[in-house]
Amino acid sequence: MTTTANKLLYNKSVLRAHALERYKNKLVRDIAAWMNREILPEIIAAIPGASLSKLALLRNKIEDIVDLKDLERLTVDELVQFARVEAKFTVDNLAGVTDGVNLNKPTVGYLKSVIKSRPFEGEIMGDWFRDLEITTQENLYRSIQKGLAMGESVPNLVDRVRGTASAAFGDGTWEAQLRNAKAIVRTAANHVSSVAREETYAANEDIIDGVEWVSTLDTRTTEMCMALDGKMFPIGEGPRPPGHWNCRSTTVPVVKKMTGVSAYDSRGNEIVSDGESAPRQNYGEWIKDQSAADQDEALGPTRAEMLREGATVDSFVNNQWELMTLKELEKKS
Repeated sequence: MTTTANKLLYNKSVLRAHALERYKNKLVRDIAAWMNREILPEIIAAIPGASLSKLALLRNKIEDIVDLKDLERLTVDELVQFARVEAKFTVDNLAGVTDGVNLNKPTVGYLKSVIKSRPFEGEIMGDWFRDLEITTQENLYRSIQKGLAMGESVPNLVDRVRGTASAAFGDGTWEAQLRNAKAIVRTAANHVSSVAREETYAANEDIIDGVEWVSTLDTRTTEMCMALDGKMFPIGEGPRPPGHWNCRSTTVPVVKKMTGVSAYDSRGNEIVSDGESAPRQNYGEWIKDQSAADQDEALGPTRAEMLREGATVDSFVNNQWELMTLKELEKKS
């Protein structure tokens, strides 16, 4: 029996995407634990001394407490090692389907420089952490200032910041800052995975025909990732994950047609490099097979109805793969 190289690469990429989500979950738990341990207690301790007559002192104190340089350093160090693991994963996968072909892997130093200098969602990683620091400082200051202006007691001010036990501490200003931090870290992890893979593809471009976008097949996927699923782009060209905050999409290399290369999978099946993308259902095909309720959940009732009437998920985005408004869709039709 035989199997194709690109089918194996695609299957492993899908499994890896699930593993990446588990890794992101651990990463954001660690980030939240650090912020809860290093910053929140000091903010709470500063509240009893706060007053309307000492707002400048309060602002200075919050700015001193909310210093995220250590958090940035720890996160970057972690993600650099993650990039090394992702590059190795990519090379190992290519080696598994191209036995005997010389493969190259980017160095850790090079990956670190690219990770720190290549933007995602419009900014480089260091700028996102600085934005988070400034936003956290400002939101905490404004929250406490508002409570003071309303004459709230110290316990009420603490609840305003930390949240209440009855709401599992999810109703305070602090929880919103944790959500911002988690979104940055989740998106940064996806960015690092994408960078590590892309640089590995570039290092082995002699055997790679292109890069295929792979989206998650569920109702949480954004319209952008729906439309991009299954699209192939040249190395170094076209969009790459993350396509948006908390993006779960990934990529898979499509290896060129090769002859005289002997490789076998774990079951002893010969692996054929036929140069064809792995046959599979893309998101547009998948969503059409789902129930009307799931289509409504994924697309919203209006777009879902358009899908059922013959529209494609590609028609819901513009040339920049951005979601068009319903008014824009009406004009287009």
